[in-house]
Amino acid sequence: MDSSEKAAEPASESMSSTSALSVVDPGIPSTGPTHQSNPPPTSYSQQIEAALEGNDGHAAMKAIYLLERCDGIDGLTERTFQQRDREPNPKRRAAFAFLVEDFLRQQRSCQSISAMHQSRRNDLLKIANAGGIQGAALRYLGQSAEIVDADPEAKGIAVRNIQAEARAGNGNAIIMLGIEGESYKLPPESRWAFTAAATWIQRNEGVGIAEIDEMMLTALQLAAMPPDTPEEVVQRVNATVKQLVDAYLANRKKP
Repeated sequence: MDSSEKAAEPASESMSSTSALSVVDPGIPSTGPTHQSNPPPTSYSQQIEAALEGNDGHAAMKAIYLLERCDGIDGLTERTFQQRDREPNPKRRAAFAFLVEDFLRQQRSCQSISAMHQSRRNDLLKIANAGGIQGAALRYLGQSAEIVDADPEAKGIAVRNIQAEARAGNGNAIIMLGIEGESYKLPPESRWAFTAAATWIQRNEGVGIAEIDEMMLTALQLAAMPPDTPEEVVQRVNATVKQLVDAYLANRKKP
């Protein structure tokens, strides 16, 4: 990254219409003397590079969010432009105009991200995943099998992390484990439980169910298991499925 980008980036962000709010941009250096030797990264590219150089899972996850934000910012800006131009209500039109300005500011910030930064997404995910940051395991395992299987240690960490998220009620984690449990080499009882819970969640997605239909849950569980499964195993799997679905429903009620 050349020095002109470092100097221009914070200034370009401060030139949007939101500057009328008189928010001080921390990226703009003070006019007075300073003794700060290591200023915090300000541009998107600087934040990504700092996360790659460090070993902070939270910083790495923030960098991933920046990359994801920039992935869709062009389409989001264009759609908001169109909504603004079609809106007949003056107040709503003004609201869309405010959003357009904010998205344009983000677009300018995203211009500092290069193909090199995009290519390091997997490295950022490894750092965030190693730190146990929520959401990192899902993203890491959601990459191509070629990328995931290239690092068995990182994959093993991700599989452990996503199981923890599933047991905490993350529906997406439960569904992924229900689909990929065999490829992740989970024990049979765990596979059967995740498969049954995942099927229940997918079947009831968006229905707003707050209570468990025990008969349906049992039927899904039995369908996921071999017919000759011993009764004591059936009972253990049944308890796990119930815990997973209970956790999922409790998680949905959180604000």
